[in-house]
Amino acid sequence: AVKFERLGVFTYSREENTPAYDMPDQVSETTKRNRFEALMADQRRNHNEFNKSFLGKTLKVICEGYDTVSESFYGRSYADAPDIDGKIYFSSHRRIRDGEFVEVKITELLDYDLVGRVSE
Repeated sequence: AVKFERLGVFTYSREENTPAYDMPDQVSETTKRNRFEALMADQRRNHNEFNKSFLGKTLKVICEGYDTVSESFYGRSYADAPDIDGKIYFSSHRRIRDGEFVEVKITELLDYDLVGRVSE
């Protein structure tokens, strides 16, 4: 089976003036939703396995801000798209400026996100 590191899934929606709009035997909304949920559940498992490969590794991360709820900085690596992919949450003994690159050792997984600390 093919395993994707990152995957976006969308349900089909009919668009006027397209060949598929008038096709017979349109798929029900329930079937679309069930297929979507099954694919996303499978992808969550795959992505968790992918994220496990980062445990103990150090990644170059650009700081994008500070999250007051988790009381940690957050950012992304070269492989993470803004607003689409997960974030990398990290702690540091010093203040990190937005836009600053830091080396972060990954210590935990949090759903689609990674958690670590700045290698000082």
